[in-house]
Amino acid sequence: MSVNNFETPKNLLLHYLIGMQSEVRPITPQCTVPKSVPVGKTAVLTCNENEGYPPSKYIWYRNGDPVPDDPKSNSKFHNSSYKIDSNAGTLRFTVISKLDIGEYHCVAENVVGNAKCEPQRMEVYDINVAAIIGGVLVVVLVLLFITIVIRFAYKRGYFTKKQSEKG
Repeated sequence: MSVNNFETPKNLLLHYLIGMQSEVRPITPQCTVPKSVPVGKTAVLTCNENEGYPPSKYIWYRNGDPVPDDPKSNSKFHNSSYKIDSNAGTLRFTVISKLDIGEYHCVAENVVGNAKCEPQRMEVYDINVAAIIGGVLVVVLVLLFITIVIRFAYKRGYFTKKQSEKG
């Protein structure tokens, strides 16, 4: 029998069980991919799962190809501008371009296994500056026309007050 109470069989078993942490495979992560983003804006894709132990690392894929940490390291991504945080599960596009269109999904993985979310399509669209300018010009022309019609009506006397006859 031990003089030290910490070395009793019961305490040794309890110490062993407390110190032992089981490893758990990641579950299907929750992925958020914007459906549509204008050219030149930022976009953030997120991937998260909280069940795996040890905590998961995240790998993003575009059209089935892994997105490299450094876009310049792969010719398919060299014109992209993004940052990946594999611990947080984020893929942040600083300036999005048409080349970033595609199906995105992420894989959460740890030493026990991995799980992936369903692919989601991200579209990138141009802001139609010509249509915006055209719309503004139409509004200005309509307002100009209304102003001319009102001035013409004033000159013709359509807006003058008729004096009531006193009798």
